[in-house]
Amino acid sequence: MTTRHPLPLCALLALLVPSLACSAATIPDEPVAAIEPGLEMDDRVGGALAWLDDHTLLVTAQRERDSPFWDHKVMQVNARTGQAKALFPQGSVACTNPTDGVAGILVGSKESLYTGHSKQPKPELKFFGWNALFGSLTPKASPDGWNALICKKTRPEDTQTPGFAFVQRDIRYLLPRHGHLDFSQGRSLGDSSVALVRNDKPVTTLAVKQNEIAPDPQYLPFRDVYLLSSGRFVMNSTMVRPNEAPTTEFPILTMTPAGQVKREHLRPLFQAQGFVGDGDTFPYAQGTLILVGNRPQHGGGIYLNQGQALRRIWCTNAGNTYDRQCGLTAMALSPDGCRLAFFAKGSDHARSVSGSWPALMILPLCR
Repeated sequence: MTTRHPLPLCALLALLVPSLACSAATIPDEPVAAIEPGLEMDDRVGGALAWLDDHTLLVTAQRERDSPFWDHKVMQVNARTGQAKALFPQGSVACTNPTDGVAGILVGSKESLYTGHSKQPKPELKFFGWNALFGSLTPKASPDGWNALICKKTRPEDTQTPGFAFVQRDIRYLLPRHGHLDFSQGRSLGDSSVALVRNDKPVTTLAVKQNEIAPDPQYLPFRDVYLLSSGRFVMNSTMVRPNEAPTTEFPILTMTPAGQVKREHLRPLFQAQGFVGDGDTFPYAQGTLILVGNRPQHGGGIYLNQGQALRRIWCTNAGNTYDRQCGLTAMALSPDGCRLAFFAKGSDHARSVSGSWPALMILPLCR
């Protein structure tokens, strides 16, 4: 549910004078060249990206340009050079855990999952260990205790039934040494409190509500925090969570391993710059990353924030596609927080080959 507010003067002028691009007028463009390995993914299924280490990426990509939308392969990509090699001719990435050097991959054809007449066997979820020295994945001989869809150690009941069934059991898993988040205590008391539990003992109660936490909080090594939820702001409407008042921003929510919670707001900074669009916000190594899905002339693109400074680094022009929208269909940030991998239609390079599907791009973020 959203509530519309009167349009700011800048937006009203843009309606009267279509050529006026005032939504990002005071934010400078400082384009950064993306590496484009040439892999594509049908935007009906989005794609999956996951990092094995700071320089190695696992990618679910379309097998061929004319393949059915469910026909995927798993590629290993060198993020420094863009060189890619096939790991599995049929399969898709489920998850990785760079801290513990593991990966979950769905190996085999997905035809039987999408068609009723397939004779192909169902794909099999397999667990692998990552050897950074040799740059290779090897099957884990004993994956006991690991959930291969989230690449984390879990309780036995959540290992035997892989996936997100644990969400219904009021638990959110962290890395083994950091414990887990427990919602059951708060619900038993009739409130929305969240406990950090380690070695089966409560460590602290978090200053956060249960509905603010994502199903699978991700550890960010470059800040030594967990991303409990990414942020979002809107300029000309409001957003609502269940049983809460409307708001114009959900801040980035992070937690230290000790349970200290931090909220980061970006809307006031963009508003002060005369920006009239909406954005999704994420931490990166040197500040905050902001994604705006819109035409480039209306402020769409990828922005970086450091202190009070803002700059747009990607989707700064009409690129090589008609009516470019600057939208991302999947993204993943490297463990060091310095590279963003994503699928998107259209390249900043007008001479790049343009396909009908979103293509993989790797964007350096750190100076």
